Amino acid sequence: MAINTGNKKTKLYISNKEVSKVYLGSSKIYPSGNAVTYHVDTEIIYQEDVDEGCSCLSPASFTPSKPGWIFAGWRSDTAADGAVLNELSMGDAPLNLYAVFKRSLMVSYEGNGSTDGATAQQKSDIYYNNGNNANAAFRLRTNGFAKTGYKFAAWAQGSETGAQYPEGELVTLSEDTVFYAVWALTAFTPPVASIKDYIDVQGENVGSSICENHEGAPEFSAGVWYVKEGEGNSDDRTFVITPKAPYSSLKATLHWQTAAYGGDEDDVVGAWINGSELSKPELPEYSEYISVEGSSITIRLYAQSDGFDGHWKTTSSICMHDVTLS
Repeated sequence: MAINTGNKKTKLYISNKEVSKVYLGSSKIYPSGNAVTYHVDTEIIYQEDVDEGCSCLSPASFTPSKPGWIFAGWRSDTAADGAVLNELSMGDAPLNLYAVFKRSLMVSYEGNGSTDGATAQQKSDIYYNNGNNANAAFRLRTNGFAKTGYKFAAWAQGSETGAQYPEGELVTLSEDTVFYAVWALTAFTPPVASIKDYIDVQGENVGSSICENHEGAPEFSAGVWYVKEGEGNSDDRTFVITPKAPYSSLKATLHWQTAAYGGDEDDVVGAWINGSELSKPELPEYSEYISVEGSSITIRLYAQSDGFDGHWKTTSSICMHDVTLS
C-alpha cells in the first residue's frame, strides 16, 4: 500500500504487518491505493498495487496472454463476453479483474459443383474468460452460387453430407467451418421425341408412337397378328421404366389404346399399371389416358385371340408423353 512522503511513495508497516488503511477521525488519510488481483486464466493469477485514482486496466508487471488467442480486455466477472471494461480507476477497496481473450473464426462457402456465382466469407470472434467459452454466432448467407439444371436446397455443415441449414439460419460455431451448397434437381420436361434419351426400359417391343399428337413418344405394346382360323395365340409383356441419372423420379401421362380388327368378341386385351389392372375395354377399339408418377413405372400389356374366324390384328399398346423428370 503506497503512502506519499513528499515526492516519494513508500509503504506503512506496524511490526511486520502492512497497514491497509489509516483514518484521522472520519477521514481516511491512508492508503492512496489498493491491490488488484488479475485473473489471467484459471491457474494464472497476478497481484499489483495500484495508486488510488489510477487506471487498473494496465498492469505493470506482466502482459496477459494465452497461446492462440488475442487479449481483448478485462471484465469484473468471468463471463466470456466481448463487452470489456474501457476504463476503471483504483478506489480504496481491493479489486478482482478477469482477462477476456478472443480469436477469429471464419465461415466459408463451397459451391459443391456449382457452375456460376460465389458466396462471400464471414468472420466473427469467439471469446474465452477463465475457463468459460462463448462461441461465435453466424447468420448463414443467402446462396450466391448457381448450378445448371439444379436449384439451391440448403447449406451442409462441414461436408456435402453434413447437417443441413436454410439460408439465414443462426448457427453457433467453435472453429473455422465450410458450408457446402446442397442442390436439388430442377423439374425438367423433355420434348416428346427426346423422352427415350432420359429413361431406361426393361422389356421388349418398344417403339416410337404414332399416337395422334404424340408422334415420337415411346410406345410399349403387346399384340397378335395374322392368326389363322382355328389357331389361337396370345402375347403378354411387362416393361419397367426408370429415369436415367441424375433424375430419380418421373411423372407421365400414359395413353392406352387397343384394337381387335378382324377378330371376334372372344378376343381379349388388358393392361396393368404398377400392378393395378385398368378397366376392361370394349373392343374392337378403346382409348384411355392415365396419369402416373414414381421412381419407376411398371406396365404389363396383354393381347389374345382365339383365331375362331381368323383375323389380322389384336393389340394392347401404351404410349408415354407429358413426362416430367425430377
